[in-house]
Amino acid sequence: MPDHHTSNPVDAAFRPGMESTEVAAPGRTGRTVLILGGYGAVGSAIVRALLLHSDCSILVAGRRLERARAFARPLGPRVKAVELEADGSSVS
Repeated sequence: MPDHHTSNPVDAAFRPGMESTEVAAPGRTGRTVLILGGYGAVGSAIVRALLLHSDCSILVAGRRLERARAFARPLGPRVKAVELEADGSSVS
């Protein structure tokens, strides 16, 4: 059984006691999941885990739209790239 506190982001997507087909993500039932930094090391592992273990659509978000597109393009139609600056400047 994967450890919930593991440093492996793919294993961390699963809760202890879950079946391998049950992903601990709100988008696992056909919704859309936004992954900030989705083309980075941790984000890309989460994107791949969601692709394998859910039916959700995925928005790969980051500062560099071209980098997000380059990552998302080969993953298929469920993965879309968006540009998003999450620096907190619009948070009050």
